[in-house]
Amino acid sequence: MSATSQYPIAGTVTIDGLPPNFDSPRKRLVITLYDPKNPDVPLANHLHTLAREDGSFRFTEDGVAPGRYVLTFAVLRRKGPGNFVGPDSLNNLYNDPDVNAQSSQFVIEHQSPGRKDYDFNLEVAGKTPITAPGPHAVTQIKP
Repeated sequence: MSATSQYPIAGTVTIDGLPPNFDSPRKRLVITLYDPKNPDVPLANHLHTLAREDGSFRFTEDGVAPGRYVLTFAVLRRKGPGNFVGPDSLNNLYNDPDVNAQSSQFVIEHQSPGRKDYDFNLEVAGKTPITAPGPHAVTQIKP
């Protein structure tokens, strides 16, 4: 396998069993791939994508390099091209890679041939919000 080999990461995300549906057309579900081997990489340099209205998502047309990744999820408000700001409408429950790394559901060992059938259901209703997100939490995406 060459160092440039890349494979698909795609699937669907639901929130409390339903496709992402927000009270504002400016809000979007941002999904980020966090590389735990490089915790000091600026957030803007982490690969991220947006879920579509039906909850489907896909990281780049060309795929993603093999590796171990932690997925994070945040509903942020679009402030401009490639610019998203908080607060996270998922109450900071899924935006911290340090927390998500503790759940095998959000840790992927990405390798050939990749996967297009990931399925994540983010349970928010009835969960206590996290008021102080951790230092690596996705609270904004800036170009």
